[in-house]
Amino acid sequence: IILNGTFGICDSRLLLFIVMAVDDASHGVPLAFFLFSAPTGNRQTSAGYNSQILTLMLQKWKVWLERNGRTFELKVAITDTDTKEQAALLAVFPALILLLCKFHLHQCWTNKQRTSLGSCEGSDYAKQQVKSWLQGLEISLIESTEHHQALGLVRTEHIHHTKLLQYSETKASSEAAVKYLDYLEGYWLSFSLWGSWSLAGRLQAAKAMNRAVEGVLPTTNHLESFNRVLKRGYIHQSEKGGKRLRFDVFFHYLISSIIPAIFEARHHEKNYAAWIGLRFEGSPFLSRSSTVEQSAATVVHPVAWIVNSSEPTTRQLEGYDIARHRRIFTMYYVDGHGTDLLEARCLSSKAIPFDPSPISYILRLHKDGFGSCTCPDFQYHSFHTGACKHLYGLLNHLALVRVAHPQTPIPLFSLPTDREDAVRLWGQHMPPTHPPDSLNPPVPSSQLLNTISTLADLIKLPGTGLIEEAEPTDEEMREAESSIAGSGCEEVEAEVISEATSTRLHGKDQQGLQDQLHIQLNHTV
Repeated sequence: IILNGTFGICDSRLLLFIVMAVDDASHGVPLAFFLFSAPTGNRQTSAGYNSQILTLMLQKWKVWLERNGRTFELKVAITDTDTKEQAALLAVFPALILLLCKFHLHQCWTNKQRTSLGSCEGSDYAKQQVKSWLQGLEISLIESTEHHQALGLVRTEHIHHTKLLQYSETKASSEAAVKYLDYLEGYWLSFSLWGSWSLAGRLQAAKAMNRAVEGVLPTTNHLESFNRVLKRGYIHQSEKGGKRLRFDVFFHYLISSIIPAIFEARHHEKNYAAWIGLRFEGSPFLSRSSTVEQSAATVVHPVAWIVNSSEPTTRQLEGYDIARHRRIFTMYYVDGHGTDLLEARCLSSKAIPFDPSPISYILRLHKDGFGSCTCPDFQYHSFHTGACKHLYGLLNHLALVRVAHPQTPIPLFSLPTDREDAVRLWGQHMPPTHPPDSLNPPVPSSQLLNTISTLADLIKLPGTGLIEEAEPTDEEMREAESSIAGSGCEEVEAEVISEATSTRLHGKDQQGLQDQLHIQLNHTV
């Protein structure tokens, strides 16, 4: 069942709680309506209830259902994050498997993130990265099936952010992340509560109901939608001049008109569906095969092209950040193609510091304008939205490298500005699909240029100390921009927005250098 409440249904301070189930057609079916008034002196009607009044209502409902010697027990229930509803359900049905709505769970976590991290808008890259990592952690927590596994995910993330506290540019965001992780572990990861929102609880509920886990409701949306239809549809139709119904008139309408109308509409829908099935039985328009063939005919391919707009798109701005923070960490020419085909690897925004195998994507650029990326955004959305942020970042990065390393001959790579040209190039190249296990292939020996040195290379440099990345000078930025403007290429290459590749050292002991470089390199990557 689903249990949730609403208010503002009549001119009196009444609360309405509804118990709902879902039928075979995935339609919500109201089973019970609990109406009661807010306590005298209560200023806010929506908060005018407690677990005791809900327990009393549920007990009365259970006793009525068990009349004539019958028994009634609930197996699974889902609510929002209201602890009063949960306590009442468990008091009346102790063996109940209680689940929490994923939507309301996400709202709680997001609100706490905003309180801890503040707004993530602007150029605060460290804060944006922390938010991205925490979102990835939340997905992993929801999909966890073992309690110790969920605890381990949070504690590992805690270690990462604790190490980042020693750096000034990440200290504030890491402190906020540590506070948020303490909140998750201290409240949401208690064993009983973890089981109500994780995949483990959904698997237990599926077993209890003898159905697939996909058949277990993830949210309370059925009841939330019904509340909206009830208040803005059925009740609103009966109001006069926008004034709320008197409470006794509301009772009359609810019992004599609203509830019968709901079940009558469901009855007509069922009969209509049955009539359609009989009337057009055997018709190819209703067959599954024709639907599949039609879907196959509309399949589009991932193609790389640059969207022309008066203002930079979100992906272009994110590509700016990728180049600026050097997340393109290796580039090389593909063997057998000379200098015509360039391949690079870019770290995902969800790549976590200190991870020995961070998430990365493979990017390809050909001199004729073909491009590809293994990221999900490019694979599923590029036909309509153009190149992904990683490809924009690579174009920006290449332009910067030309300025910082003028002695290195790098061909001019660009992407078409027309989708039809991109589709034509896709047909010529037919890029292979990269399987999941090839997202981090070994780097070929014929490397073009590593934009960051390895740890061993850095230690060989004269002097000792921690690597610091120098901000690009105005002159370097102007040179990079002019290199694109003067290329004479008809196809547009993304605007150069990146950092210079220079580094500088300052004194620290040699042993401490290795440890700090390991942390700094992973953070930079």
